[in-house]
Amino acid sequence: MAETYGVLDWHALPPVTAATLAQGLSPYSRTKRFVSGSPAADDKELLLAVIADRLGHFAWMFSRDGEAGINHPPSIYAVLAGLNQSPDGFDSGEEFVAAWAALTGGDADAGTG
Repeated sequence: MAETYGVLDWHALPPVTAATLAQGLSPYSRTKRFVSGSPAADDKELLLAVIADRLGHFAWMFSRDGEAGINHPPSIYAVLAGLNQSPDGFDSGEEFVAAWAALTGGDADAGTG
């Protein structure tokens, strides 16, 4: 509400006024995004984060760390969208089987044949 109406303490407003002002907020306002459970960033910010991630990954690929496959840059998009990052890969077949077993509830052979 502060961004749109300049109201810093909406608790000081009468409830009907606060509700009326909240209804008039843009769908991209921080308040509406918070209430609806949307990501902390709007569509444009998420798109820019994806672009930055891809560019960072591209630069990393040509670095010493990228050649060695270590220290992959973290995803800006995942942070903004509130996603948990999955591993980039596995160092061994056993590591994959263990991860698969964790995802499938303990059945290491489910879906591998």
